[in-house]
Amino acid sequence: MKKLNRILSIIAFVYLAYHMYTYGVTTFNAVVMALFIVSLGADYLRYKRDAKVAELEKKALEKKEKSYNHRHKNKQ
Repeated sequence: MKKLNRILSIIAFVYLAYHMYTYGVTTFNAVVMALFIVSLGADYLRYKRDAKVAELEKKALEKKEKSYNHRHKNKQ
C-alpha cells in the first residue's frame, strides 16, 4: 500500500508540474502544489511517529518478557 501511495504521489507531482509548465503558475496551481507539499510533510511526520511508536512497543514487550522470565526463573 505504501508503494502504491508513493507511485501515485509521483504521478500526481509530474502531472501538476506539467500542468504548471503548460498553463503557467496560476493561483489554483500554486494552492494545489502547496497542498501537495503539506501532504508530503504530513506523510513524513506520520511515518516518523509510527516508527517511534513501534520502537517503544518493542522495548515495552522486551521489558515485559524479561520481567516474566525473571519471575518464573526464581520460582523453579
